[in-house]
Amino acid sequence: MLQFISVQIACEQQVLASLSCDTCLEVYFVTSTLGLSNIATAALTIAVWKFLEIVKKPQFHHLSLSEMVEYISHPALFLGPNGEWTVWEALISWIEENEAERTEHLLKLLLCLDFYSLTREDISNMLFYNIVSENNEAVQLLEGIGKYKMAHLQQRLSCQNQDMELMKKETSNSVEKQTNPEKHDSDKDSEEHEVRTLVESAVRHSKRHIPQVPCIVGFKRSHSSQRKKEAKNSDDDDDADLIWSFRKRNLENIPVIYSLNPVTKKITEEITLTKLCDGPVQCSGYQVCSVGPSIYILGGEYQLGHGNWNQSLWRYSTVSKKWIVENSLPQPRRHHMVCVVDSIIYILGGYGKHRIVQSSVNAYDTESGDWLHCPDMPHCVSQGAACAFKGRLMVFTQEMQLLTYYPTMKKWSAIPVRSPSIQGYRAALTWENSVYLIDFCTTQVYKFSPEEDQTITQFGNFVTPPLNVCIVDGKIYNFTHDDVDDSHVIEVLDICEGLHTSNVDTSPSGNSGMCSMSGIIDSHQCEPLRVLAKEIWREKEGDPYMFTSYPAKTTFSLGCFPLFTLKT
Repeated sequence: MLQFISVQIACEQQVLASLSCDTCLEVYFVTSTLGLSNIATAALTIAVWKFLEIVKKPQFHHLSLSEMVEYISHPALFLGPNGEWTVWEALISWIEENEAERTEHLLKLLLCLDFYSLTREDISNMLFYNIVSENNEAVQLLEGIGKYKMAHLQQRLSCQNQDMELMKKETSNSVEKQTNPEKHDSDKDSEEHEVRTLVESAVRHSKRHIPQVPCIVGFKRSHSSQRKKEAKNSDDDDDADLIWSFRKRNLENIPVIYSLNPVTKKITEEITLTKLCDGPVQCSGYQVCSVGPSIYILGGEYQLGHGNWNQSLWRYSTVSKKWIVENSLPQPRRHHMVCVVDSIIYILGGYGKHRIVQSSVNAYDTESGDWLHCPDMPHCVSQGAACAFKGRLMVFTQEMQLLTYYPTMKKWSAIPVRSPSIQGYRAALTWENSVYLIDFCTTQVYKFSPEEDQTITQFGNFVTPPLNVCIVDGKIYNFTHDDVDDSHVIEVLDICEGLHTSNVDTSPSGNSGMCSMSGIIDSHQCEPLRVLAKEIWREKEGDPYMFTSYPAKTTFSLGCFPLFTLKT
């Protein structure tokens, strides 16, 4: 009625442009109350990813109790190397800011912690804080959780060789039996019953987990009938003109980031990678990766063999919805590998000027915006699979070597690995204590456990040869193309299913040499069953989705990405 929309839009743009660690919490709580979801999501994105910085700000210590509880309870807090202990220290610092009024809220704040991630040593150390030791309810809660964790550990060890499902059922019942083993009639005591209820609530608190969605880099067809249908979140104002400019330059396929909703099985075009189309032809040989709420484009060449390199380090901010030139690459590079360790992007190998294979390594610190010095790899690598594993960088080469980089020591190591593959690997994906390797030319998936041995073993199979892959919550997603009927296909290989299969007792029974579950007879050794991927999505070639490389090797897997930063 008052035609206020244009004023509101202008104000929203101004607020988005000024978001920072100093303002994000205040903006989030105000805009979420007003129902301004776009701004609230952007502010929350900064708040959870910059937790380590925000807890040092005066604004954090001025939060009200309800705001404090909502913030430190958020499951997606990025906690850094010290994990949940960082939240505990932040909680204590907030109380000490006004100890006289805030100490009484200690018990409520304790229930915001993820006790799943805290060790028994952490809980014991918490009891030494004066704020805790002087609070009888807090002491009872922490002591009860400590007893539960001890009982849980003992039960897990005793059930080590039993079926995993049976172990879960027994563990879920251990709270009532083990919280106070000295008193079997504790239900009669209302105080102890209340403590036990709090312990149950605390230990069943959901584990902190950054919600993620499978994402890959693909293409969208640009037909005349789709001139005004563009991927959302484009940084250009006139979508129709953008499509038309692409068509004028004979760019029929526009690079976009696709996301898959694992629940609804629907594909969404999230971001248009317009900066890859700024040259005379579309860029090729680039890499795309994500660090927190930002997406980076690194390297590539606009016309192979003509020296027209992309040396700009582009960053797309999902907060401001803008492209930003972060820096320039120290040297031109294409068809290289990219890996993110903590907040540092490593660029490795590939081709440089005059098609010379590189051994050099460039490391970009996304926090400081500086390029870091790194020693070269032990030898040149034109093609390989790189991944991060527990703070170090691993590169699997075609020569069946494992190159490992230790950032703290700034040293490389090179060791041979035994592998069934002979063509090398398309990708290396880390999950928990293992690395899963995607074969370059076949449907095979291999498993490598660095802390156990140096042997790569067969783990499972896709149905269709993989093209772009990523891993989310223990599931490997394969975005690929079926040449038989020209369909685009998505398959899922469940790692947990494979681990459950491998835990089955396959030792020979008696002298028969027969595996107890698989029924396979082998006089020497029985291998665990391989996991077979399942198809969850398929559409014909006529649809606008393209997961294939066009031309060959022009797109690379983005991997997973935080879900709440894309969905507003």
